Amino acid sequence: MTGPEAPPRADGFVLDLPADAAFVASARVFAAGVARRAGCDETQVDDVKLAVSEAWAAIAGAGPSGSVRLEIAPEGDRLRFELRSAGPRSAAEPPDRPWPGGIELVRALFEDAEVLDEGPARTARFSVPLRPSA
Repeated sequence: MTGPEAPPRADGFVLDLPADAAFVASARVFAAGVARRAGCDETQVDDVKLAVSEAWAAIAGAGPSGSVRLEIAPEGDRLRFELRSAGPRSAAEPPDRPWPGGIELVRALFEDAEVLDEGPARTARFSVPLRPSA
């Protein structure tokens, strides 16, 4: 399913927040906690926090209308992060507005990072490799 109304995954974690920069810290703490629980080391956790911040800016950059959903779920030997905006875009924002430069930082951290414009919604995805359990 696509779109913000997709049900949460049974094997993952979901956080819905207002699309306001004041809430990015909550998203970072949530993502870091899930990454730690999944077995990521502290370097990976730091990269996840930075990627969530940059992806949030790319998605919620149109202004504090609507919401952002952060979904985190295991996919094989990786932990998948998806941030998706919901709600109207700013009337001043052109529909073909390029992604802000920060998304390139996410791509530098995580090779599989992708960004999508899906009508009124914006989505950023990336995944972190999980280390085998000892």
